[in-house]
Amino acid sequence: MVYHIAVVTTGTIITYAFYTFSASHLPANHLMMLTIPFVIYGIFRYLYVIHAQGNGGAPDEVLLTDRPLQISIALFGLTVIAILYWL
Repeated sequence: MVYHIAVVTTGTIITYAFYTFSASHLPANHLMMLTIPFVIYGIFRYLYVIHAQGNGGAPDEVLLTDRPLQISIALFGLTVIAILYWL
């Protein structure tokens, strides 16, 4: 089971990274690549919460109770808004 999660996690990160600089509707300056660290942190934080802390029962509860994950999502959102609308 752990191997499946590792493969899916790796695939998700690589796919998102390629998306940030190859999607036709994103800015041509590739600034969306600045959001990759937030996505990586969010994914690994979620994996940490469900595996190390054992709080993987309901994903919505993890999202609503885990402050570092909330901060990561907020920073991701602010970065996307800044890139798409101000830069």
